[in-house]
This record gives sequence, structure tokens and C-alpha cells, in this order.
Amino acid sequence: MKIVIADSGFGGLSVCAPVVEELVRQNSLADVIYINMAPPATGGFNTISDHERKVVFFNNALCWMHKRYDPDYVFIACNTLSVLLPETPWAKKYATKIEGIVSVGSDFLIQALTGDPDREVILLATPTTVSAQIYPSRIRNAGFQQKIHSQPCPELATTISNDSEGKKISAMIHQFAQEVLGNMDKSTRLIIFLGCTHYGYREGLFEQVFHELGYPHVSIMNPNPVAVQSILSRVSRLASCSGSVTVAFVTGYAPPENEIRTISGYLAGVSGKTVEALKNYQLNGDIFHDQEECDSGVPKLDSESA
Repeated sequence: MKIVIADSGFGGLSVCAPVVEELVRQNSLADVIYINMAPPATGGFNTISDHERKVVFFNNALCWMHKRYDPDYVFIACNTLSVLLPETPWAKKYATKIEGIVSVGSDFLIQALTGDPDREVILLATPTTVSAQIYPSRIRNAGFQQKIHSQPCPELATTISNDSEGKKISAMIHQFAQEVLGNMDKSTRLIIFLGCTHYGYREGLFEQVFHELGYPHVSIMNPNPVAVQSILSRVSRLASCSGSVTVAFVTGYAPPENEIRTISGYLAGVSGKTVEALKNYQLNGDIFHDQEECDSGVPKLDSESA
């Protein structure tokens, strides 16, 4: 059984690591491949201004993944990429074998609102996720009309990947929280939804900041553990043999040493196999270039545009 977990960075490892640990505990026979689909030399998907270009990058990476690994199941552990997922021809063609965290996260949020419909929601996420308005749309389509406050948090994910002490992270969360709260009444009962898998690494800091700003009635919602359970549920239906679990971390660029060190610290005690895979990453520059068999109909990227 081949499982691909993908992200445009390292946040998805917070989902991958507990999945790997549980598969090991269950004595499953599985190859888990984590793919960092952040395009090299671009600064990441959220720095690409052209929406169609984002879709092209992502679709080409999916085509490469399919050609290279032919996975049984793919989970996009990234809100930014999950927003783009429905627009990719590859995902339309292989819809039965791929899932994104936005669908899991929005169901999680809707379930919470069903039990407590009077709360207001603050969505903290990347600019791409916020601009797509997919969470507010799904919530309203489910029949909930309460206030949803969306706050883009540019560069917060990158800072979480590099600031092991947390001082810069705390300052940024303060800034974004103050922007979204404005003059909101401090008695407001709030759900703070973490709309980026990176944010789960520092879940406690978010609650701390909102309390420091005088908002005691907050509930932090981190969809990452729900994504883990969704993956394990899907994988359990695919598993047929017992054996060992292998883990690989594949990336199109060499991760900075500080980022590897910081993320490894977050994952310490969760999954030694995942940390080992991260430290011994596999560098593959073909993720966005080797597209001969990508018959999706989406324009391919040449080496200069990638």
C-alpha cells in the first residue's frame, strides 16, 4: 500500500507523523511518501500572484507524483493546496483516490457549530486560503449564517517552521489577532479555526495570545488530528497485509538546516521514523519539470517558469 501525504512545505508533517506512528503500531505494510510540493525559487504558492499559475504548478506536481509513485491514496495536508485541488485536472480524473484537508476541516467546523451555533468564527489562514472563501462558503451552505471573520496571516507558516523559540511567532499572532478582533466585544464566544497545518505546531500559543488580548471565551480548533483519523480510516479499508512501514520525505529543493531542526523538534516524541525521513530527505528536481506523461491538458511549465 502506497500512501502519499503532500503539502507546500512542512506543516503536513504534523499530520504525517501520527499517521506513520499508528501504522507502525498496527504492524501495517505501507510505504508512506511525504512530498513537499512547494515550487523552488518562487517563495511558495502564496507568493505567486497569478491563480492559474498556481494551479499549473500544483497539477504538474500531482502528475509527477502519479508517474513516480502510483499511490493507492493521496491526502493533501495543506489548506492552500486543498483550495486549488478541485481545479486540477489530475484530481478530477482521480477523485476517488485523493482527499484534501479543507473538506475534512470544514466538516469538523460544521460539526462544532451544529453543537454550538451561537459562536462566531475566526479563520486564521494563508492569503490563498482566505481569498478563496471556501470555509465561509461551506459553512453557509450548511445552513449557518453567523459571523465568520477571515484573517490572512502572511509568512506565519514560514516563521513557525524557523522560529524554535516562538518569540517571533507570538508577536505575529498578536498582530493578526488584533487585526481581526478590531473592536469586537470581549464577551464574544469565539471559535479560532487554524486554517493552516503549520499552525497546529503552535496551537497553545494561539489560545495564549487571545487570552492575553482579553478574550477568554475562545475555543481553538485544530483540524490536523481529525485529518489523521480520516487518513487512518481510509487506509484501513485499503490495507490487506501485515509488515513494516517505510517513510520517505521528497522535496524539490534542499530545506534549510534550521527548518529541518525546528520541525524535527516539533515532531520529537511523535514519530522517530518521520523525523529520520525528514533529516535524510530525498532531493528530486523533476517534480515540476518531468511532465511528459502529464496528459491533463493543463499547460506544462518549462524550466525557466519553474
